Amino acid sequence: MPGYLGALSTNPLVDLSVHDRVFCAVAAGVVPCSDSNAFSRAELPLLEPYAFRVTPESVAQAVDAVLADPQAALDATEATYEALLPRFTLRHSLLHIAQTVLLHTGNKRWGP
Repeated sequence: MPGYLGALSTNPLVDLSVHDRVFCAVAAGVVPCSDSNAFSRAELPLLEPYAFRVTPESVAQAVDAVLADPQAALDATEATYEALLPRFTLRHSLLHIAQTVLLHTGNKRWGP
């Protein structure tokens, strides 16, 4: 991703977090354009102008927002990275994944 301005993630199947592509983009200093959900609105509020509601018009608006002021979008991404860093460590992420696996009743190996 080095040298990219933005990364478009069109996977609205993640509701209690964001897709890992969003975290990868933020970590790489690349503006993520992704679906907006309760988690992203609470934890990534500076990136909300670059989020969409999974309609063609909304996706276009998110991308247009990045292109309208690339430096502001990059600054928001950097500020988001700095805000997330202390709270979303690899340890935190792995614990969250393990908890999710334990909650999935179809998981024969880890489920109840």
